Parts: sequence; C-alpha cells; structure tokens
Amino acid sequence: MMLGVFNGQNYSYSLDTKTGEYFLFRNDYTEHTFLKGHDARIFAGQIEQLDALPEPQFKTGLMTENLIKLFVK
Repeated sequence: MMLGVFNGQNYSYSLDTKTGEYFLFRNDYTEHTFLKGHDARIFAGQIEQLDALPEPQFKTGLMTENLIKLFVK
C-alpha cells in the first residue's frame, strides 16, 4: 500500500509500507522513479536529516523537493 508522505509544488513522494520502497515523482507525472534497497535507505537517511533541521530552514519544503529532484533525474 502506497502512503503519500510528501506533496510539494513540483515533486512528491510516497512510501510502500510493506516493502519500504519509495515512489518519487514529478507532480505532472512526466518523471518518476522507484527506490528500493540501498537507494531507499540513502533517501530515507537524507529525509531524516532534513527533518532534523530547525523550522525556519525547512518551512517551505523546497529542500525536500530538491532532494527528490536529484533522485528522479
């Protein structure tokens, strides 16, 4: 089951709760990718680091969108 975790202006991602795989996509669905295994662990680690940042730096979600963009392209 895919759970929508983040929905940004241009990029979003979902998590499959059973397998731990991530589905990263551009909101107009022109670009997308699935992350599993080592790639999924790297992505999750980067998201944890972003979540640990103080509020003013992370408020807009642009950093999360930029991270998703790195993996999608």
